[in-house]
Amino acid sequence: MISENHTRITLTYNVNENDIHDMNMDYDNYYSHTNRNSCFCFAIKKQETYIAARDHLGICPLFYTFTNNDVHFSTNIIDLVDQNSELNDYGVRCFLGLGTTKNYPLFKDIFIVPSGSVVEINPTQQIVKTLYTYSFKLDDTSIKTNSFKNLTELFEKKFERAMSRLITNDEVGLYLSGGIDSGLISYYLKKSGVKVHAYTSLPWGVEGSEIQFAKENARLTDIYRHHIDTLDSTKYSLYLEEMLPKHKTLNGVSSSIAVSSLWHNTPIAEHTQIFGGQNADTLFCGEKNQYLPFFAQYFPHSLKKLLSYDKHFGSDNLISQSICNRSHHIVNSDEHFNLPHSKTIDNNPLIQLGIAGMMISNTPADSETLMGPCLAQKITHSNPYYDMDLIEFCLQIPLKHRISFNKHSKIKLSLNKRVLQSLSEKHFPKNLIYRKKCFTVPMQAKDNEGKAFYNALPQSFDGIYLPDQESRVAAKALQNFLNLLNKT
Repeated sequence: MISENHTRITLTYNVNENDIHDMNMDYDNYYSHTNRNSCFCFAIKKQETYIAARDHLGICPLFYTFTNNDVHFSTNIIDLVDQNSELNDYGVRCFLGLGTTKNYPLFKDIFIVPSGSVVEINPTQQIVKTLYTYSFKLDDTSIKTNSFKNLTELFEKKFERAMSRLITNDEVGLYLSGGIDSGLISYYLKKSGVKVHAYTSLPWGVEGSEIQFAKENARLTDIYRHHIDTLDSTKYSLYLEEMLPKHKTLNGVSSSIAVSSLWHNTPIAEHTQIFGGQNADTLFCGEKNQYLPFFAQYFPHSLKKLLSYDKHFGSDNLISQSICNRSHHIVNSDEHFNLPHSKTIDNNPLIQLGIAGMMISNTPADSETLMGPCLAQKITHSNPYYDMDLIEFCLQIPLKHRISFNKHSKIKLSLNKRVLQSLSEKHFPKNLIYRKKCFTVPMQAKDNEGKAFYNALPQSFDGIYLPDQESRVAAKALQNFLNLLNKT
């Protein structure tokens, strides 16, 4: 849980405070062995300076600002910003394109502890020194030669271990969709004897397919109680606005509206631990902005032109291509982001795209939709797909065990979580495992109220054209935040 003293000197989340006292500056041991859950942060006062740390991937945000020769920390920028805070132009662009404030400072006077790092902050001199940066463990050569069957068995062992590390309550909440990522979590929670209260959001309403598969997930895993929330398009504005004062979350993806509705209409906030299943597709490079640049690097120019790929595909920098695609050209480069490098990472495009997706383009905003309310309400947020042993194992799975036929893709190929799907076949029917899903809120396709909300969204912000629904939702969220700030 989060704990702060009255002067905001100390802050912790998902951290055993005894481990901090026992750490004795051995940060590598803490990141590599003691805490493998990439969803934590802490800030402590040590003599005249502060030590601040953020998890391996930066799932948990940690912001700080200098005030009166001191440092104030928070897991959200809302607690730190004031009317004198000035927007950072590139930070605005990153928020509009990527939907989160975790990647780059949104305000010039609010800073971010880097992902996977421990820093020392001198409040009087305003000097920040990096004490430690986590290095990914990617040296298991046996993964490349293992059979698909063996990899599935190893994945299951690591998944079960990740779950056993996370379970701290005998009764938990679970954000349950109609897919296998959360379905597997539900299965192993039940296997561990945990009573599960499931919460499902229906952005498409009861006429969509999500309700059928979510109910099937709940039935197959013997859910104790299943709460289903049908998203009301007449309340899109309300739910987007509630993310700020109630959940202290400035998030720019439309799925945050569905999560806000869930918080508004169900008893999900009554739990002390809530599980979610974000990050699985990104981990395996299964997102479109990951696998398209990967395949495009091998295409001749004539084929790229035929497929109408834009100028960023096929260039030398795969990460810039991926970020550009995810942000619809609002963010065109990775030059402002500090991604990890090593010989293994730099020589493997799959690993590069997987790490970039988890640290910059996909997971930061996606994870924040559920984690933000948990942070604000002092609820432990847990997700096995943030476990570093599982992540580093999956990053090393070779291409031949990821590549899949995809009839919905122009190139008829994609990358997929085949190992996870193979494990799921032991517990779930194939029509649930291999169904096509969509996580955005269907504003234009739903009803007149949804279309009216979409049409009222800003089409530009501070001279930046917003080409898609997600960037326009981000702009509306930012407008709401600035309006709220001006009123206080």
